[in-house]
Amino acid sequence: MQHSRHTLLKSRFALVRRNLNPLLDHIAPDALSWAPAEGMRTILGQVIEIISTEMQIIARLREGK
Repeated sequence: MQHSRHTLLKSRFALVRRNLNPLLDHIAPDALSWAPAEGMRTILGQVIEIISTEMQIIARLREGK
């Protein structure tokens, strides 16, 4: 059975959340501002990037794009 692009993206988002949530549970709030090197995103910045990308893709799916 071939899955639609919509179904595959939703499954991928769910997988990312399942993998990310346990990791975030172990990060202290004060560690969210840590970045691996100067000029790189902080942990919080990376989480925001993941969320905003998901929101953009979901909006495009709803619009049928």
